[in-house]
Amino acid sequence: GKGVVGETRSFLSASAAKEESERFARNYELLKAFIAEHGHSDVPRDGSELSVWFAGVRRAARKGRLAQEKREALVRLGATFRPLEGRWDEGLRLLEQFVAREGTAVVPKSHLEEGIVLWAWLHQQRREARAGRLPAEKRERLAALGAPGVFATRQEADERKFDRHMDALGVFKLREGHVNVPRGHVERHGNIRRPVNLGAWLANQRAKAIDHSLRPDRLERLERAGVRLSPSRAVRLGPSKARRARKERGQKYWKFLATA
Repeated sequence: GKGVVGETRSFLSASAAKEESERFARNYELLKAFIAEHGHSDVPRDGSELSVWFAGVRRAARKGRLAQEKREALVRLGATFRPLEGRWDEGLRLLEQFVAREGTAVVPKSHLEEGIVLWAWLHQQRREARAGRLPAEKRERLAALGAPGVFATRQEADERKFDRHMDALGVFKLREGHVNVPRGHVERHGNIRRPVNLGAWLANQRAKAIDHSLRPDRLERLERAGVRLSPSRAVRLGPSKARRARKERGQKYWKFLATA
């Protein structure tokens, strides 16, 4: 048989499952009443049993750990699994309120605005913007508040990133008198808002130029700045031919030594 230890474990497991089921049923009814009263499921983080339970449920749902039958039951109830989901104007109102009070749109991760994790909503807006799913009007309204991060499509963000690195290259050239940036160099000049990994970025642009994936307009801008992008003989030969050429040079060298 299972023995005393096995029976004890089975009893504890069944007891825990029963307790969890009762907790879900109890809080489900509380959430149902909250949604009926407020018209949404953004339960304020006030330390109540419902707020603690539903915050845990939302985390589990986002990580794919919420049982499907429970998820479906909550969706039928009208629950959402992200803060302020479907309530964009309310998110903007809370952000405006925060900015008016604090003088900045940099929202700490742990901050609660009227019981709502405002940072999580703002982070989701950035993700939507970068995926091209956030309308221009909404992006502009967030940017007007000074919200940090790039509220732009991936294409727009890529353009800004290139411009930022070109600005950093200009600062480097003005200071050093050349554009031979070391591979590991990070540009930290005061005119640059944040450190730029200039050396690695420039090496990446050279690699793109070599495999013809660098846009012509960017190639022209870099060359005007004095960056040499023309590939070496080894690159023009291609990797396999370059290796063969090196091998042939080595063979000739050893033949020379043998006959000297």
